[in-house]
Amino acid sequence: MSRRLVNLLWWSLTALGLFLPGQGRAAPLRTIVYFQGQAAPQRPLGFWLRPNGILPIAPPTPDPRREAVLEIIPLPPTPPLPAQVIGVVPLPKQQTLRLFGQRLLPRLSLLAPGGELQLRNEDEQPVTIELVPAPPGQPSLRLAPGASQTLNLPQSGELSLHVREFPQAQATVLRPLHLATHLVLSEIGKVAVATVDVPPGRYQVRLRMPTGSLWQEEVVVERDGRELSLHVSLGEER
Repeated sequence: MSRRLVNLLWWSLTALGLFLPGQGRAAPLRTIVYFQGQAAPQRPLGFWLRPNGILPIAPPTPDPRREAVLEIIPLPPTPPLPAQVIGVVPLPKQQTLRLFGQRLLPRLSLLAPGGELQLRNEDEQPVTIELVPAPPGQPSLRLAPGASQTLNLPQSGELSLHVREFPQAQATVLRPLHLATHLVLSEIGKVAVATVDVPPGRYQVRLRMPTGSLWQEEVVVERDGRELSLHVSLGEER
């Protein structure tokens, strides 16, 4: 057998993951979330749109299932995951939070480290938005009705926002270095699924809800993959 043919065979087997089993191969990590119960409808706390100048339109009720975030964090000695994984929507470089109906929405969102966060006041009165942790020299910002402001968030981490005038108006922006994604919700809304191809290893799977609830579990992904089930109670929304 010629040297050229041997090299071609070696590269072919390596690409198929047959020559070096377990190396360079990804395994499916499938997380199934079963939502139990039903979130109580939120009472309109205010109004944000008056198309005819007289009759107000109530703001939409937030859906905690669509705001939920699934995080997959490699644990040593598992190496870090690449910035982009097939099948996972890349983190957005721009995100917008809107204040209307005395609520800050979305309540839980994702943003790529180094991205831009736009804050828009679509309510009817000026507000003060407090930032935790505060960016250098900017612990809070004042927004008049109809005004907007953009923040550059260069580092990874977690940013909490609180509206001083409306204690119930809170939001969190996650800027992770690990893998994070929203869930794909079924038509009936009782089940959500996230499937990610990851190298075999140890991972912490964390599910965050916009209400502040958190579920997490450590899993070991073998060469043939792993399936994880989480049962989440939606509870009662304020």
